[in-house]
Amino acid sequence: MNLAEVLLAGLLFSLASAGSLEVMAGLGRSQQRTSQAQAAEVQLEAELRRSQALVRSGAAQQQATDLACEQPALLLSRLLTDPAPGEGNDPAPSAATPAPLVRQVSVLAPGLVRLQLGAAGGRWQRQRLFSAAAYGLCPPGGGTLG
Repeated sequence: MNLAEVLLAGLLFSLASAGSLEVMAGLGRSQQRTSQAQAAEVQLEAELRRSQALVRSGAAQQQATDLACEQPALLLSRLLTDPAPGEGNDPAPSAATPAPLVRQVSVLAPGLVRLQLGAAGGRWQRQRLFSAAAYGLCPPGGGTLG
Protein backbone atom coordinates (compact mmCIF):
# COMPACT_ATOMS: atom_id res chain seq x y z
CA MET A 1 0.00 0.00 0.00
CA ASN A 2 1.48 3.33 -0.96
CA LEU A 3 1.11 6.76 0.64
CA ALA A 4 -1.63 7.95 -1.75
CA GLU A 5 -3.88 5.01 -0.88
CA VAL A 6 -3.37 5.59 2.86
CA LEU A 7 -4.20 9.29 2.53
CA LEU A 8 -7.30 8.56 0.41
CA ALA A 9 -8.52 5.95 2.92
CA GLY A 10 -7.98 8.41 5.78
CA LEU A 11 -9.89 11.13 3.91
CA LEU A 12 -12.82 8.79 3.18
CA PHE A 13 -12.91 7.67 6.81
CA SER A 14 -12.90 11.31 8.01
CA LEU A 15 -15.73 12.25 5.62
CA ALA A 16 -17.79 9.26 6.68
CA SER A 17 -17.27 10.10 10.37
CA ALA A 18 -18.25 13.75 9.84
CA GLY A 19 -21.38 12.70 7.93
CA SER A 20 -22.32 10.30 10.69
CA LEU A 21 -21.90 13.04 13.29
CA GLU A 22 -24.17 15.35 11.28
CA VAL A 23 -26.84 12.66 11.08
CA MET A 24 -26.63 12.02 14.81
CA ALA A 25 -26.81 15.76 15.58
CA GLY A 26 -29.90 16.07 13.36
CA LEU A 27 -31.55 13.17 15.17
CA GLY A 28 -30.78 14.81 18.52
CA ARG A 29 -32.31 18.12 17.43
CA SER A 30 -35.38 16.33 16.12
CA GLN A 31 -35.80 14.44 19.37
CA GLN A 32 -35.42 17.68 21.36
CA ARG A 33 -38.11 19.41 19.25
CA THR A 34 -40.42 16.43 19.73
CA SER A 35 -39.98 16.48 23.50
CA GLN A 36 -40.60 20.26 23.59
CA ALA A 37 -43.77 19.81 21.54
CA GLN A 38 -45.00 17.07 23.87
CA ALA A 39 -44.24 19.17 26.95
CA ALA A 40 -46.10 22.14 25.42
CA GLU A 41 -49.12 19.97 24.58
CA VAL A 42 -49.22 18.56 28.10
CA GLN A 43 -48.94 22.06 29.57
CA LEU A 44 -51.66 23.46 27.30
CA GLU A 45 -54.04 20.59 28.05
CA ALA A 46 -53.44 20.90 31.79
CA GLU A 47 -54.16 24.64 31.65
CA LEU A 48 -57.35 24.07 29.65
CA ARG A 49 -58.55 21.53 32.20
CA ARG A 50 -57.67 23.89 35.06
CA SER A 51 -59.58 26.71 33.35
CA GLN A 52 -62.58 24.46 32.86
CA ALA A 53 -62.50 23.51 36.55
CA LEU A 54 -62.29 27.21 37.47
CA VAL A 55 -65.36 27.98 35.38
CA ARG A 56 -67.24 25.00 36.82
CA SER A 57 -66.51 25.94 40.44
CA GLY A 58 -67.14 29.64 39.77
CA ALA A 59 -70.44 28.84 38.11
CA ALA A 60 -71.50 26.76 41.10
CA GLN A 61 -70.68 29.64 43.46
CA GLN A 62 -72.47 32.13 41.20
CA GLN A 63 -75.61 29.98 41.04
CA ALA A 64 -75.68 29.77 44.81
CA THR A 65 -75.49 33.55 45.25
CA ASP A 66 -77.15 35.13 42.23
CA LEU A 67 -79.48 33.66 39.64
CA ALA A 68 -79.56 36.74 37.43
CA CYS A 69 -78.12 36.34 33.96
CA GLU A 70 -77.48 39.87 32.84
CA GLN A 71 -73.93 39.58 31.49
CA PRO A 72 -72.92 35.92 31.26
CA ALA A 73 -69.98 36.56 28.92
CA LEU A 74 -68.44 39.02 31.36
CA LEU A 75 -68.89 36.53 34.18
CA LEU A 76 -67.21 33.80 32.12
CA SER A 77 -64.38 36.18 31.19
CA ARG A 78 -63.85 37.07 34.83
CA LEU A 79 -63.81 33.41 35.84
CA LEU A 80 -61.24 32.63 33.13
CA THR A 81 -58.94 35.57 33.82
CA ASP A 82 -59.08 35.79 37.63
CA PRO A 83 -58.10 32.41 39.09
CA ALA A 84 -59.38 31.67 42.55
CA PRO A 85 -56.89 32.12 45.38
CA GLY A 86 -54.89 29.00 46.08
CA GLU A 87 -55.49 27.58 42.61
CA GLY A 88 -52.93 27.63 39.86
CA ASN A 89 -49.98 27.58 42.24
CA ASP A 90 -47.93 25.35 40.03
CA PRO A 91 -44.55 24.12 41.18
CA ALA A 92 -41.44 25.71 39.74
CA PRO A 93 -41.09 24.95 36.03
CA SER A 94 -38.64 22.24 35.12
CA ALA A 95 -36.09 22.32 32.32
CA ALA A 96 -38.49 20.40 30.05
CA THR A 97 -41.29 22.93 30.57
CA PRO A 98 -41.70 25.32 27.65
CA ALA A 99 -42.01 29.09 27.97
CA PRO A 100 -44.94 30.50 29.96
CA LEU A 101 -48.40 30.32 28.45
CA VAL A 102 -50.06 33.29 26.80
CA ARG A 103 -53.75 33.48 27.73
CA GLN A 104 -56.28 35.42 25.67
CA VAL A 105 -59.98 35.59 26.52
CA SER A 106 -62.41 37.03 23.98
CA VAL A 107 -66.19 37.42 24.00
CA LEU A 108 -67.82 35.98 20.87
CA ALA A 109 -71.50 36.36 21.78
CA PRO A 110 -73.56 37.37 24.83
CA GLY A 111 -73.14 33.93 26.40
CA LEU A 112 -70.07 32.60 24.59
CA VAL A 113 -66.39 33.15 25.46
CA ARG A 114 -63.28 31.79 23.73
CA LEU A 115 -60.11 31.00 25.67
CA GLN A 116 -56.94 30.82 23.57
CA LEU A 117 -53.68 29.53 25.00
CA GLY A 118 -50.33 29.80 23.29
CA ALA A 119 -46.98 28.32 24.23
CA ALA A 120 -43.42 28.84 23.02
CA GLY A 121 -44.04 32.16 21.34
CA GLY A 122 -47.16 30.97 19.54
CA ARG A 123 -45.68 27.80 18.05
CA TRP A 124 -48.31 25.71 19.84
CA GLN A 125 -51.84 26.94 20.41
CA ARG A 126 -55.07 25.56 21.82
CA GLN A 127 -58.48 27.10 22.24
CA ARG A 128 -61.73 26.21 23.95
CA LEU A 129 -65.20 27.75 23.82
CA PHE A 130 -67.14 28.28 27.04
CA SER A 131 -70.90 28.75 27.00
CA ALA A 132 -72.73 30.25 29.97
CA ALA A 133 -75.74 28.01 29.29
CA ALA A 134 -73.57 24.87 29.33
CA TYR A 135 -72.41 25.70 32.86
CA GLY A 136 -75.90 26.54 34.03
CA LEU A 137 -75.23 30.25 34.46
CA CYS A 138 -78.28 31.16 32.43
CA PRO A 139 -80.70 29.60 29.96
CA PRO A 140 -79.85 29.82 26.25
CA GLY A 141 -82.39 32.61 25.68
CA GLY A 142 -81.10 34.77 28.54
CA GLY A 143 -83.12 35.93 31.51
CA THR A 144 -83.15 34.26 34.89
CA LEU A 145 -82.94 30.65 35.86
CA GLY A 146 -85.84 28.93 37.41
